[in-house]
Amino acid sequence: MTFSLKLLTQPIVYVNANWSLIFQFAKRELLAEHKGSLFGNFWLVAQPLLLMSVYTFVFSQIYNGSYGIIEDETNIHYAIGIFIGITILHLFNDTLAVATHTISGNPNFVKKVVFPLEVLPIAVVLRNLYKFSISFILIFLAIVFLLESIPSTAFWFPLIIVSSVLLSTGTAWILSAVGVYFRDVSTLIQIGSLCMLWLSGVFYSARDIPPAAWNILKYNPVLLNIEIARDILLWGNTPNWIWFGYSFSSSFIVFLIGFWLFRTLKPTFADVL
Repeated sequence: MTFSLKLLTQPIVYVNANWSLIFQFAKRELLAEHKGSLFGNFWLVAQPLLLMSVYTFVFSQIYNGSYGIIEDETNIHYAIGIFIGITILHLFNDTLAVATHTISGNPNFVKKVVFPLEVLPIAVVLRNLYKFSISFILIFLAIVFLLESIPSTAFWFPLIIVSSVLLSTGTAWILSAVGVYFRDVSTLIQIGSLCMLWLSGVFYSARDIPPAAWNILKYNPVLLNIEIARDILLWGNTPNWIWFGYSFSSSFIVFLIGFWLFRTLKPTFADVL
C-alpha cells in the first residue's frame, strides 16, 4: 500500500519541490520564443485570433459548418467553439512539437549529474499553459461580449485544464526520453499532430461521429476534453462524467507512466548524447 501511494504521489511531489526551477525555465522558453521578433508578445494574442478567423471563415461561411447542439446556434457560437477546440488541442500539440528535442537539445544539462532533467519537459508544458491562458481569456471575453452571458456550468472548466496538463506533461516526459534514442520521432509527431487536428472534434461535435468511428475515437482524451469544454462553456450542459472520468484517469495514467519512463531511461541519456 505504501509503495503504491508513493508511486502515485512521487511525480506530484517532485513537481512541487522543483516548482521554482520549472518556472524559471518556462520563463526562459517564453523569452527565447519571441527573441528578436518585431512584435514580441503581441503574437501570443494575434496568432490564435488569426487561426480562429481563418478556420471560422472556411468552415462557417464556405462549408456552412455547425455543431448542431442548440437550435438557435449562430456563426458566433461556431467560431467560439472552434477557438475552444483549437486552444485545448494546441496545449497538447505544441507540447508534442517541442518535447522530442527537450533533452537531446540540451546535452550540457544532461552531463550535469545533479541537474534535475525532469523539469525541462514540465517547463515546456508550463510555457504552453501560459499561452493557453491568454487564449482562454480571449474566449471568456468573447462569450461575455458576444453571447452576453457565461453559463453557470463554466465553473467546471478548471477540471479540463487539470486533465489537459496531466496528459501533456506525461506525454512530454515520454517523448523527451524516447527522442534521445530515436531522432525521427519528431517526424512522426508532425504527422500525429495533423491527425489530431482532424480527429479531436475541433470542427465538429463528437455526437456526430459515426458509431464505427466513435468506437475508436472515444478513447482520445483530447477529443473528450474539447467536447466537455464546449458543453460547459457554450451550451450550459453539465459535464458528461463518464467522458471526464475516462479523460482524467487516462491522463493521470499517462502522467505516471511518463514520469516512470523518464526516470528509468535518464541514467543512459549521457551515454547516448
